[in-house]
This record gives sequence, structure tokens and C-alpha cells, in this order.
Amino acid sequence: MADATLSFVSWVRRGLATANHAIEGSNAGPLSNAIIEITFGPSLDTFETATLDLINPGDITGLDSHVICRVWPKPNELDAEFTPFALLEFDQADLPWRYTAAVNRGAPATLDDQLRPWFSLLVFEAGEASLSPASPEQKLAVLTVNDLSALPDPAELWAWAHTQFEGASLDENQAAQKISGQPGLFSARLISPRLLKPSTAYIACLVPTFERGRLIGLGTAPSNAVDALAGWNTADSPFRLPAYYSWQFTTGTIGDFEQAARLIKPFVLPETIGRRDMDVATAGFNLPPASPSSLSPNSLPVEGALMSVAAFHNPPDWPVNDRTAFINALKPVLNAPAAATEPVLVPPLYGQWYAAQNKLTEAAPAGTNPPWFQQLNSDPRSRVGSALGTAVIQREQQALLAGGWTQVDEIKTINDLLRVSQLARGLLVRVYARHFLTLTRQHFYQLTASLHARVVCGSGTVCQHTDSSPIVPGFLSSQWLRWTSPRGPIGRLQGRPGQAPFSPDLIGQLNDCKRPAPEPPVPGGLHTPGVDIPGGVPCERIDDLVALGGDVLVRWGLVIAWVVRQLSVSKSGDCWWIALRALRYAIGLIQIAISGSDVKRRCKWNAGTLTAADVAAAPFMSTLFGSLTLPNPLPLPPIPSGTVDSADAAAIRAALSQMLQAIATPADIPCPPPMSLDTCRTSITTQLQPTTTVGQRVKQRLSLDASVEWNPLDPLEPLFAPPEYERPMYLPLSQISRDWILPGLNGIERDSIGLVVTNQRFVEAYMVGLNHEMTRELLWQEFPTDQRGTYFRQFWDIAGHILEDGSTLPADQLRDIKPIRKWGKGTDLGGNSPRPPPLSNPSAPFLVLVLRAQLIQKYPNVIVYAQKLDAVTQQLTGTQQHPVFYALLEPDVAFYGFMLTEADIRSDPSWYFVLQEQPGDPKFADEASDRASSKNTSVGAAGLGQTSSVVADRTFLQPFRLGVQAISLLPET
Repeated sequence: MADATLSFVSWVRRGLATANHAIEGSNAGPLSNAIIEITFGPSLDTFETATLDLINPGDITGLDSHVICRVWPKPNELDAEFTPFALLEFDQADLPWRYTAAVNRGAPATLDDQLRPWFSLLVFEAGEASLSPASPEQKLAVLTVNDLSALPDPAELWAWAHTQFEGASLDENQAAQKISGQPGLFSARLISPRLLKPSTAYIACLVPTFERGRLIGLGTAPSNAVDALAGWNTADSPFRLPAYYSWQFTTGTIGDFEQAARLIKPFVLPETIGRRDMDVATAGFNLPPASPSSLSPNSLPVEGALMSVAAFHNPPDWPVNDRTAFINALKPVLNAPAAATEPVLVPPLYGQWYAAQNKLTEAAPAGTNPPWFQQLNSDPRSRVGSALGTAVIQREQQALLAGGWTQVDEIKTINDLLRVSQLARGLLVRVYARHFLTLTRQHFYQLTASLHARVVCGSGTVCQHTDSSPIVPGFLSSQWLRWTSPRGPIGRLQGRPGQAPFSPDLIGQLNDCKRPAPEPPVPGGLHTPGVDIPGGVPCERIDDLVALGGDVLVRWGLVIAWVVRQLSVSKSGDCWWIALRALRYAIGLIQIAISGSDVKRRCKWNAGTLTAADVAAAPFMSTLFGSLTLPNPLPLPPIPSGTVDSADAAAIRAALSQMLQAIATPADIPCPPPMSLDTCRTSITTQLQPTTTVGQRVKQRLSLDASVEWNPLDPLEPLFAPPEYERPMYLPLSQISRDWILPGLNGIERDSIGLVVTNQRFVEAYMVGLNHEMTRELLWQEFPTDQRGTYFRQFWDIAGHILEDGSTLPADQLRDIKPIRKWGKGTDLGGNSPRPPPLSNPSAPFLVLVLRAQLIQKYPNVIVYAQKLDAVTQQLTGTQQHPVFYALLEPDVAFYGFMLTEADIRSDPSWYFVLQEQPGDPKFADEASDRASSKNTSVGAAGLGQTSSVVADRTFLQPFRLGVQAISLLPET
């Protein structure tokens, strides 16, 4: 049986124990020799039976307390509820029935059976029983019962054990799935039927249900005559029970949540709640009295973090004349340090580093001060809030500093790394300028070769440009550098240690398609080819002579020959040398006329351009024959004749053609376009600047939280990460005085509920004081931070805040103030909260439910929300609005802030504030029982149900909630 979300099952058994159907009164001796059918074999039709000895309560001598997941009331509680029953829960669904097979019928047990657990929960008043601790001789604690009438009926213990499952109306299969599913969906529970009384001390013990378990737990071996499933034998005197687990508690005067909630009454807070008087007659520093002459003399009302609705609508007046006179006298005092050359002891300018101001002037635009800064420091009421923040820091500075240093342990290590990196960068800049930028172009590219694939130059990397350029592959490799180095191993072997490299700019010559290596000299002893040209005619003139024709050449040859004859017979032979040279020229002309192609081949041979085709085109020589000996005298050369070569001529022609093909000059290889060496060098030097690379390298190694704002101009600047404190800072303020949270709090009657509104001006003034003083303390302690860090942003508590859909607001929107350095230059004090304002009226303050009651003292985890009441059904319906912040003041005061305004409540009277009991811890009670009778110590199962699941369903206490109409908490208009 179940309520809307829970199901109760009478008992749970698993494993082989489910096959045991023993009957009470028929099991003399231990529970054993149970006949259980086990299926095995080649098919399901094959059955075999085996006799197994099962563990029974008479075999158990103790219980591991770790299987207990919850007890109620809590151990050693001194103000426990007395309406619900005491209970104990386990994280194993079948544990209470695992070692017992006691059923009232011999048939297989069903969920309608009254199956007793093998242990039970008993509760006694301090005088009814006593508990002796365990000892070396007695392994378990022993409960001695002095009043047997305080024992429950052993026959009805089946009614007070059940297993609870999450979910409504579960059947057996669904319950089995939850047992084998994820944890936390079930719990086995034992309930004590004892009716508790107020202001009474109790002992709760987990004890065995059966006699054999009682005896074995006491260290006594039971005889075989004792039935394994028989209840206690109370004839023993004194009657003692072993205690597997025990705890003590004391009930208070509050029966349950409902009783405490019904004591609460609505209370309309008067105007006096929310402010207190401050004596401002003698402020010191020769300041005039700040108290207004029209109000009570020598005082000025000061507000707290909260104020009543009536106080909000009737703010105190500070006449202009009094305010102006006081502020004009205060300015020179606060501005004195800005003009002094020596330190001056004066009151501080709160928030001056955040506002970047060192003087109190008029608010912008009339002056330089942001409005919030001017209002904070010129109004003595706001300065009180900041001074309270200063006092809190001074009281808790040691703990706060310890927490701050804990947060920046790693930052100190990072800052040490940054400082070392700054030193390294300075050294690298010097080395870079002196030794890197001055390298020759060739050495520069060789030194940076490993970076070329990662440096971009124009449309590609330097490596891509080098590969597509005329530069020889491998020229920039380390192997080439070692081979060409004068001081390398090869250079030393060649005797070049003192010599310069091969070329000062070899890379530039290669890039321009030049081959800087000279032609090697001809080795000595080799034949140098050369053929005389007829008549010594220059080869470049041969074509011109051939073009004249054979006849012309022969004619001129003969003419020159006749001239030679004349020179030879005249002048007494004085011109013989001229005649000789002219004769040679004449003969050359005649030879060119006869065979001009042969002369051209001679020119090509001398020029080294003779080809195999030229040899093939030469005239045939059929009369050329080789001889091993030369004839003497040497005959004249034969005149070429015939149409084919002789065998020797053909062999010579073939050999000469083969030789010319072998030594022929290869075709020119096209030269790729050169790369821009200077442009790529600039790209490399730019990207290797130590001022850039060192900072980038260090920054890549740092992983900072998103909340750390660190964007310095120099990436190697030491990291300034202000510590952040998530603690709600209303707590230390309340320790100074609870009246600073809500002045006049003691004027609220106990067990009352009322409405107040927030005072954001006071909260911001207080938070500025906290952060201002914390900055001074951190700088004094040489903490790595600057003067503009915001360390505290949370005034109220926001833990557990959720929206109706189960989500929550972004973390920054739950803060009470923005980072102070981000406060607007034109915003007033009280307008610097990141929390979304009420939708109906953004300028209105939040409504805060104040509750001073025993309910808070006893149930600080009460669920509070606002919801509308349907006028027809008289049921709370619609969206629930949960608090966006809260605060607890021990022992009995709580504040819950809602995103509602006074106008919302007045325009819609259906709004209710609801106080609801936590539903997470089920409780059980018989509210029909009479606790006034001292004889009625426990509840009988008769009338509650025939199974334990029915008993659990009927005794289950539904969570109680109390609704208070919101408009009843507002003052009349």
C-alpha cells in the first residue's frame, strides 16, 4: 500500500530461503534439514532434491552496524519529537526476514502473511530497562528489562517491519526490479510501537525476536528442546536481551512539526523594526553635529540589512541644512591625505581604490566621484555599514588570511615561474640581438632549418618556399653543415680549420640558379684535343667564307698564291715570312673551297661541340686501312672516294660517334623561380622575437579558472588573483549584533511570522567595508593581489536555491553585489546587485519573510515557498516561488527573501507563504492513541491492519504544511 510516492511491502525474501516453509511450534532444535528442490540436469524435467542446513537466528551472534542507514530519533538528541514512533532502517531490502521462515501456515508465504522479522526494535524509558556495555566475556551489550509490561506483544512484531519502495502501487515484479536496480530506491524498516511521552529519556535497542537468538546472543548454548521459531521466554529472571545495536535520546516538549507550526501567528511589524538611533552630536575632528534639529536631538536613525515595510515607507528625514554643513566639514578631513606629504591619520575613504578616487567631492557630473562613492563616504549612516565590515575583517583576519593563502598556494609557484621567465626573456633578447640577428643569410637559414615547417611566409611555410626554389635539397641539412664546416671532422681532415667557408653567400647563389663551383683543372698527363684550321682562319669566319662559293675561294686562293710567288722572287727574299703565311692562307682558302664541311667539323672539334651526327655526315672513306706499322716514307693521305667506309673507317666513325655521345653536354635544366630570402628571414625573426615567444610559451602552460581575470599588457607579469570567500557574510555581522541584520529584532514576539524588505544600501556599504579592509590587510601581508579585488560578494545565504523547474539561476546572478570595480560610474549606492530585480517593479525592494519560532529552532530545514490559493477549490495551486536567499540566526530566527514586492501581494491577496515539513524522512505514528495514560505504553496491531504494509500505510505521517496569507502580514495603507 502506498501514498502518492511511496509503496510499502509487508516482507521481502530472496534466494534459497524462499523455499523454506517452516511452521512455528514444529521446529524443535535449530532450523535445519529443510527440503529444497534444486533443478539441474540436461532438461528442466530433471529434478533432484538436496537437504541443506540453513542459517537461522540461533546461529547469529552479532550484526554489522554499517547495514543501518538511518535511525530516528537521532542518537543523543535531547529535544526529539514524541508523536512519531522510533524507527530504524537498513539498506538491504530483505534483511529483517533473511534468517527466519516463521509463517502461520505451512503453504508458501504470500504478502498477506504475518511474517515476523528475526530482530525487533524495542524502546524503554530509562527506569524500565538498563543497558550493560559489551565486555570480553560478553560480546554483545545486554539489555536488562526491569518492567516486562513495557515489552511489546511478541506475537504482533510482524506488524512493525516492512520494506519501503519509491513509487506508487508497485507490484511484486516492480519491487524486485528496484531491489536489483540503482541504490536508494528502497529501505527496510523496523518500527517500535512504543508511544513516546514528552520530556522523557529513552533507550532504543535492536534485539533478536526468537528465543534461540536471545540465548545465543547472551552466550548460552540453547538446548535442542527450544523451538527455533519460538518467541522470548520471559520467565527468566532477570529478563535479559542481547542488543545488536542501541542508542539513546530524550524527547522534548514539541510533539511533531504540525504542533510547532500551529503555534505560529501572523505579526505586522511596526515602523520601529528596522532602524536604531545613532548619537552624532560629537563625531570628532571638530565636525558639527549631524543630527537634524527637527528630530530627536543628538541622534540620527541608522538602518540595518532589513527593515519593516512600515519603516521603508517612512524614511527618516535629514534636513538639507544639517546634511550640507556636516558634509562640508567632513570633506577636508577625508581629503587631507591627498594633499599631505607625510602620512595623516584620518577616517578612510571607503572604496577609494575601486572608484579610483583619492578625494571626496561632489558626485558626477558635478564632480569626479561616482554617486555611490560620494554617498557612501559622505553619509554617516552608510559609513557605519562600512565600518562594520572593517570590524568583521579585523576580528577574523587570521582565519581569512589562512583561507586566502590556501587558495593561492599554486599561484605563488606560478609567480615564481613568471619572474624566472622574465629574467630568461631579458637574457634571450640580448642574445637574440647580438648573435642571432647578425648571422649571415646562409648561417641564419641553416640555424633555423628545424623551424621552417612551422613558420608562415606569405602564402606558405618557409619550408614550402625552400622546396620549390632553386636551392639544392639537403643544402640546409645538418649533414651538409657538418661536412662544410672548416672545424668539422671532414674540415679538420682536409686541413681547413683556419679557412673561410666555400662561399660567404652560397645560398644566395644557389637561389639565383648559379653554380659557384669552378671548372676542375685538367689532370696532368692527359692529351688535350686540338686540330689545326686550314690557313689559321678563325672558326667564326668559316661560314662567311663558305657562303662565297667554291669558285670565288679557289680564285682568291690562286691570286694569293701568285702574289706569294712574286714575293718569293723579289725583294731578295726579304718578305719570305709574309709569303709563307700568305701561302698558308691561300692553301686554306682552296681547302675550304674543296671541303668546307670538313673545316667546320674541325672547328666544332676544337670548340668541343662536335656531335655524333657530324661524324655520321662526314664523307665516306673506302680507302682507309689500319696498319700495325707505319710505312717509311709516310705516303700522302688518300683522297676519299667511294660510297661506303672501309672496315677500319667504319670502326673509327662508330667509336668516335659513341665517344661524342658519351661526352655530349646535357640539355639545360629549367631553373625554378627563386624564393624571397629576405622576406622569409623577416618572417622568421618576427615570429622568434623573445618578447613574444617566451610570453606565449608560459601562457600556454597556465590553466586559469574562468573567474580569474588576468589580462596584463605583459603576459609575464606576476599573477594577481584575489581570494574569494563564499561564506555568507551576514553571519559574522550577526555575531557583532543581530540588530544589524534587523534592528529591533527582539521586538518580534516568539512564534511569529512577518514581512520585511531588503536594504540594499546597507548591504553594499557593508560589503565595500569588508573588501576595503581586506585589501589593506592583504597588502600588509604581501599577498599577491592588487587593490581592486572583490573578495566578498555574498551577504545572504543562497545554498539550496532552486527554481520551480529544478534549475537554478546562474551563479553570478545569485551574488549580492557585482565586483566593486565594475560598479557603474553613474549608479547610486544600492543599485549594484547582479540579482534580477522583481519583474513587477524593478525599483522595489525584495520582500523577506521573517520567522521567529520554535519551528526554526527544531526544524531549521523547513521548506518555505510562496504559492497562490485557488478561491474555488481552496487548494494551493500554480507555480511555487522559492526564496532566492535566506539567513538563519540561532536559535530561532530565519529570513527568506522572495522575488516578490509589496505591490504584488496587495494586488493579489491569493498569495500565501507556506511552511512545509521535509518529506525525505518518513515518520509513523498512531495519532488515535492516548498518550495521557501512563499504562498505554505501546500500540497493538489489532485494528491497524492484517499485514505490516497496511499498518505502515495507516500509521504513515503525511508531511504537514502551514499556509499564511501574505497580505495579512502587511500594514494597513
